[in-house]
Parts: sequence; structure tokens; C-alpha cells
Amino acid sequence: MQVANQAVVSIDYTLTDDQGNILDSSQGGAPLSYIHGVGSIIPGLEATLKGKVAGDNLKVRVAPADGYGEHDPVLMHEVERAQFPADADLEIGMQFRLRGPRG
Repeated sequence: MQVANQAVVSIDYTLTDDQGNILDSSQGGAPLSYIHGVGSIIPGLEATLKGKVAGDNLKVRVAPADGYGEHDPVLMHEVERAQFPADADLEIGMQFRLRGPRG
């Protein structure tokens, strides 16, 4: 069966950065399952998977615009160390996602 809209698809994956460092993987766990064509995964990956069949192996590079979007420095905010619990194990460069009063 080919990957098409409304099909339930399961994929094993390994996500790496440009240097080849593994950022995420389904190896050792369950595959990622999603419904194709409803926007549950990033557009660049979904477009590449359309028409593929069980057993296909792919290496996909997704441009930021077709993934989570281009880097937007306006969305970055520095936060004082005092805003975190004293025992929090923080390192320079860590990223956090927060919700504020406006979303």
C-alpha cells in the first residue's frame, strides 16, 4: 500500500543535525505513527513520504521553511537564572518552550 492521504503510517526514523549528531530516534522504541495528509508531521517530511511503500528506506533533508520554520531571533528571550529552581541542571545554550499570557 502506498502512503496517501488519510492512511495511518508508521515510520522508524533517526533525526540528525548537519554534523551527523543524533537528535532523536525511534530505534529501541516504537515507530512513529501518524495519519498522512492532516498536518501531524512537518510538511517537508510528509511531502517526501507521499507515494512511498512499506520497506522503502529514505534519507530526507528538510529545509527549515518546510519544517518548524526559519530561526526568528524575535522569539528568543534571555531569562535570569533566578527564574529556575536552584537545583535545575542548566547549561549554556539550552532551549525551553514556555507559554505566556498571550500564548
